[in-house]
Amino acid sequence: MYNSDQKFNSLHSHFQQYPSFLKEFRQKYSSEYVADKIKNLWNIKVLVIGDAIIDEYHYCYAMGKSSKENVIAVNFIRDEAFVGGILACANHLAGFCGEVHLVSCLGAMDTKENFIVEKLKSNITTKFFYRNDAPTTVKRRFVEPTFLNKMFEIYYFNDRDLPVSIEQQVCAYLTEIIQDYDLVLVADSGHGFLTKKLRSLISEKAKFIALNTQTNAANIGFNPVTKYLRADYVCIDEPELRSASRSKFGEIKDLITAVAERTHSKYFIVTRGHLGSLVYERGQRKFYEIPAFAQGGVDRVGAGNAYLSVTAPCVLAGLPMDLVGFIGNAVGALAVNIVGNRESVESTVLLESITGLLNV
Repeated sequence: MYNSDQKFNSLHSHFQQYPSFLKEFRQKYSSEYVADKIKNLWNIKVLVIGDAIIDEYHYCYAMGKSSKENVIAVNFIRDEAFVGGILACANHLAGFCGEVHLVSCLGAMDTKENFIVEKLKSNITTKFFYRNDAPTTVKRRFVEPTFLNKMFEIYYFNDRDLPVSIEQQVCAYLTEIIQDYDLVLVADSGHGFLTKKLRSLISEKAKFIALNTQTNAANIGFNPVTKYLRADYVCIDEPELRSASRSKFGEIKDLITAVAERTHSKYFIVTRGHLGSLVYERGQRKFYEIPAFAQGGVDRVGAGNAYLSVTAPCVLAGLPMDLVGFIGNAVGALAVNIVGNRESVESTVLLESITGLLNV
């Protein structure tokens, strides 16, 4: 996306911006003010809808090339599994909002339901549907344990659209309950659950929609955010924005403005890794650039879901959008230091981090 000089200049600019941004930001918002706003999110009722994913990490050390084949042989050490996708979003949200209801689809061939329920927080209620032509999606990554370098991964899933009979059941259920929730958070991994009919229903009936459409190895070019007729708040990363815009080198602010218009989004955030995030408030036609607060990190898997999940109720609650971006980047800094979705971002830890940033 950038040549080496552009990357260096952007990174240099980021590290220059970080202390000056905080100096200005501290004059505008106190840690007490932010803490009060975050604590007030607890009364928001949230419905989360999306693809259920199990993330597996199989830790291995590379031994070398096989003597008879062109493959690398590895020594297996151990494995662990986490709930990912919309399941991870529900766990993040449950630390900030008191009532979270999760709607998703599991594969009847291998549901993993007991594992999932065991890993979900106690204030999450669930409604699962089951498709007979698939297992619950598992993404198995083979990982070098010292530095968490990923070697390769295997998907176990069926990403075709839901069978029509299951789609009808989901639509009937959502029609009955969707108006009961203040916030509907949609995390669409493009794995077949969120069909065109379901997307239209959500766009038409939800009071407030927070949306991410993820780009992954299975759906490159086929899962743009513009599939949705409406979203009040969109949170995607820069490659996902460029994919939706079909623009590799276009000016990022122009792309955000165009996609926000197309999806009727009032609020739009693009996360940009070490460059921080770019926040857009459509009604004010205003942009805020928020620097990244993470210095390094161990694993980026799940960081986008954490960012979306914590910022979505903040946007609904009417927090100033520069503050939303600040909170999101603080969440991101915590999330990249969690292995996979082994843990969720907790409100107490987030508030400690924000207090540290604002009170130095």
